[in-house]
Amino acid sequence: NSSIQHIEKLVDGNFEAWKMQMRSVLVYNDLWGYTSGEIAKPETETGRSTWTTRDEKALALIVLSVSKAELGHIRKATTSKQAWDELAKIHSSKGPVRKAVLYRQLYNLKKNPSEPMSQYINNFQEKINLLEDAGIEIPSELQSIMLLNSLPEDYENFCVAIESRDQIPTVEFIKGKLIEEEARRQGSNTREDDATSALITKK
Repeated sequence: NSSIQHIEKLVDGNFEAWKMQMRSVLVYNDLWGYTSGEIAKPETETGRSTWTTRDEKALALIVLSVSKAELGHIRKATTSKQAWDELAKIHSSKGPVRKAVLYRQLYNLKKNPSEPMSQYINNFQEKINLLEDAGIEIPSELQSIMLLNSLPEDYENFCVAIESRDQIPTVEFIKGKLIEEEARRQGSNTREDDATSALITKK
C-alpha cells in the first residue's frame, strides 16, 4: 500500500500541506532518499539499475499525487528529485507576484454557510501559513479582523459582540469561540427538530 490515496492532490494553494503528506508517503515507501538527493546514483551498472527502478517509483508517486493542472510543471522531469524541486520552485516562490496572489486569496476568502467551521478555520489558517512562508507576517489583530470579516451574514451578531470589546481578541480565541458558536447552533437546531418530531407524533 503506497498510501498515495490518502493525500489530497496538489493544486495551487495547498503546496505546504501536500509537501508534508507527500514526503511522508515517500518515507513510508523508503523512497524519500531518492527524491531528496541523499541517495546518489551509483557508479556500478547493477547499482544504477536498482536506483533507477526505485527512483522511477518515487517519480510515479509524485506524478499520481498532483492535479492535471500541475502536470505540465513536471512533464520533462526524468527523476523524482527534478519533479520535486520544480514543484517547490513554483509553489514556494517568494516573489512579489506570488505574494500578491496569496494575499488576494486570503482577502477574498469567504466562509460558505454550509461549510463546517473547523474546515473553514483550517482553510483560513493555511492561507496565513502560505503568506508567512512567502515572507509576509500578518499581525494577530489583523488576522482576527480578517477572520471576522470573512464570516457569512448569519454571524453578524457574533461579530458585533466580538468587536464591541475594548480590545480585539486574539485570532486563536476567536477560532475557539466560532467552534463553540457552531456547536451551540447545531444543538439548538437538534432541539427544534426533536420538538417538531414530538408534535408530529402527538398528532
